[in-house]
Amino acid sequence: MQSAKSAFISSESIASFFRRHMAVYFLTFSEPGRTSGENLWSKDEAEQHFKPFRDYCARRGIELLVVWERQARGSWHPHCLVDNYIDVNFMRPWMMARGWGQQMRFEWVGRTKLQWDGRAWSQPQGSSSHCSRVANYLIKYLRKSSAQVEASVKKKCFGGSRRAKAGTTKFSWMPEEKPGAYLYAMGRALFVQLFGHLPTFRDIGTVVRLGVGESDWDKIDFLWEFSVPSG
Repeated sequence: MQSAKSAFISSESIASFFRRHMAVYFLTFSEPGRTSGENLWSKDEAEQHFKPFRDYCARRGIELLVVWERQARGSWHPHCLVDNYIDVNFMRPWMMARGWGQQMRFEWVGRTKLQWDGRAWSQPQGSSSHCSRVANYLIKYLRKSSAQVEASVKKKCFGGSRRAKAGTTKFSWMPEEKPGAYLYAMGRALFVQLFGHLPTFRDIGTVVRLGVGESDWDKIDFLWEFSVPSG
């Protein structure tokens, strides 16, 4: 299953992608049809076939987020957000030459400020809801697929370019040992909801205080105090 840290980072990354880019494009690729008895790709094989597209984006400075969905027939299906227009008339034969099927989706999504209500991303009243539908669509399939990769070497169902991701899971916390990191993570989504932007270094104290309220940490350790690092 997807960890709390991974779920937090993937959700933040998707919303941040829409906030930061004037244009967002939604792309999907599908495996080709299979004849009777022919095996579908494993998750690792699908990743290997997808790598040329990752490299294509990296060479051109295109930011990329990827959410993997396992379809009903058992095939792995990447959903992508990119920040640059890619011509489907070029990309379709280019990807088919690398093993993918003809069925592809290339769609301009647009830009908006998304708001988190604790369950899903929404948009301000009066604006188009298309961006929030795409964001929630990706998160739904991320949750669905995260439990289906236990036998895969490349287990993660979310990835992308370094700039596109809101963070990594290389940091770790145990609430009893490093409550500051835990409370910061708990408060960060609430900070974005309240103020409409990601926190800066100067906002650390505010984020942690929000995390204390969100987690009821004062009931766990009422003597704990947090000091904002200087510098």
